[in-house]
Amino acid sequence: MRRIISILLLTIYLCNATELNELVKIPVFFAHLNEHRAENPNISFWAFIVLHYFNGDVKDKDYQRDMDLPFKSHEHVVYASPVPPPPAQPQLTMAAHRQVVVVYPAYINRFHPLIYHPEIFQPPKAAC
Repeated sequence: MRRIISILLLTIYLCNATELNELVKIPVFFAHLNEHRAENPNISFWAFIVLHYFNGDVKDKDYQRDMDLPFKSHEHVVYASPVPPPPAQPQLTMAAHRQVVVVYPAYINRFHPLIYHPEIFQPPKAAC
């Protein structure tokens, strides 16, 4: 009994969380193949697949029927996660913008040329 329940739950999960639900459309695939074979008896299985899956979405007279084929149209898969989503972040807003005025002091030139006199920095002279 446990095995049957686990297989059932796994099947339900795979059909809802993956694209395996497209396998339900396989009878539509073969019915559409038979429709094409009624129009053209020489069409092969591979030619049918190439016509519908590798030539893009050609809008012909049976376009809507083509979109019913498996893996032709992508439906949004609803996935239910057992993990709850994170809580919403609080929105912080500023009440009012204040203008900040910065007053810089006047530039004071602290370089004194008398302190850095060029005659001080001379190489030593040899004694005669």
